[in-house]
Amino acid sequence: MYRQLLKGYEVYHSLEAVVEKYFFRAASEVMGSTEKSPLKMQVTLHFLSLLLVVSAGQQYFRVQPHDTKVQEGGEAMLECEVAMLAGAVQWTKDGFALEELSSEELR
Repeated sequence: MYRQLLKGYEVYHSLEAVVEKYFFRAASEVMGSTEKSPLKMQVTLHFLSLLLVVSAGQQYFRVQPHDTKVQEGGEAMLECEVAMLAGAVQWTKDGFALEELSSEELR
């Protein structure tokens, strides 16, 4: 739920109410009717599904990675945690990708 100020200073308390009123008014003007039209429902559903994709969120570091020093030939533990992961995590050193590891090795 959120509040949105639109033309005519109308305040709505949910996105569905905004979409329904806007498209109902547009469909009524086009079709010359006050009945709810299939056109209105179709457009509403497409708009709401698009909103769900957009509002899914952006990935971010829940646990920030940090610089790690290790002796040549030694092993280093690189740790980070990405929230809302969308894709793969790739570690780099001096601009070059490090060898990919299996999910077991990444833990």
